[in-house]
Amino acid sequence: HYNNPRRIPLAYKASRICRAQNRMMLISQDIKLAKKLNCGLHLPEYLLFNISSIDTRPFSFVSASTHSLNAIKRASRLNVTAAFLSPVYKTVSHKNKKPTGQKMLFGLAHLSKLPLYALGGVKQNNKSHLAKHKNIKGFGAIGMFLK
Repeated sequence: HYNNPRRIPLAYKASRICRAQNRMMLISQDIKLAKKLNCGLHLPEYLLFNISSIDTRPFSFVSASTHSLNAIKRASRLNVTAAFLSPVYKTVSHKNKKPTGQKMLFGLAHLSKLPLYALGGVKQNNKSHLAKHKNIKGFGAIGMFLK
């Protein structure tokens, strides 16, 4: 929704809904908007390498998209709360991206100082494997919930 002309009003509406339901809301890459709405911030991976530092104190939660150990380490140096690693498994939404795979996910989770959340291709038949590592705190999925 970065280019949506109604992005700001939509963000305010979503913020009200999240507060009413006692849910966390993250705004991706727009630091000023996240501060204004007093919500969490999400940093896309490219942004991790294009900022020298970030004051994470105004935010209740700061997450980052990561696709490698290098990105996870960079996110950790920026004091983010948690990292999303993707894609873990083969996924329809990112057909051209090579999946990290479960073995690599576990290796990265072992090396990471940040809690990790798995994204990409998570399904009923593989989600239980994610709980086998203490540093993998959860997952995100789209297709699994659409069926």
